[in-house]
Amino acid sequence: MDDVIEAWATRLAEAVAPDEADLAPDIAAAYVAGGRERAELFRASAATPGGFDPGAVLAVFPFVLSAIAASGALIQAFLASGAADIPGMVKDVVDLRDRYRRGPERAAAKSTTLAETVPENQHAYQALNRIFIAIEEELGKAGIDAQHRQLLSYRIVRGLLDDLGGTREFLDAVGASPGRK
Repeated sequence: MDDVIEAWATRLAEAVAPDEADLAPDIAAAYVAGGRERAELFRASAATPGGFDPGAVLAVFPFVLSAIAASGALIQAFLASGAADIPGMVKDVVDLRDRYRRGPERAAAKSTTLAETVPENQHAYQALNRIFIAIEEELGKAGIDAQHRQLLSYRIVRGLLDDLGGTREFLDAVGASPGRK
């Protein structure tokens, strides 16, 4: 597997699931390989992802990779737009996290994002929000509880923006790029 993807996976796991960082390159390699190797990452278990079951071993990181791949078209479109390079985008990611922590009503009243202060950035903020929601929904399908989904989604989006090159390479490798099948 590509060294860029291995390094990207390690950094992402350190941010999202630190206990799984040492295994991240192997998990990413199996995910990229697809087929039986990928299926083994999601083997059936009575455990809840991120939960505790002494009789089962179940990692969160494969579900993180799956959520990223499932949201790949949104992520690639966002990256292609150049919006990830807008100064203050990390502040917008933090604002998204805060919005989900406070609830939409309170967040709307207190929000002062770059998108609101610079109208031409509103599209980028909305695209970022769609990515956040898509990842959170994918994690929900995996059975991860709402509180952990929100935190993981924030960490994932932040990690994706922290290493744009690695994010692009991973999405290309798993065929999540527009025009690839």
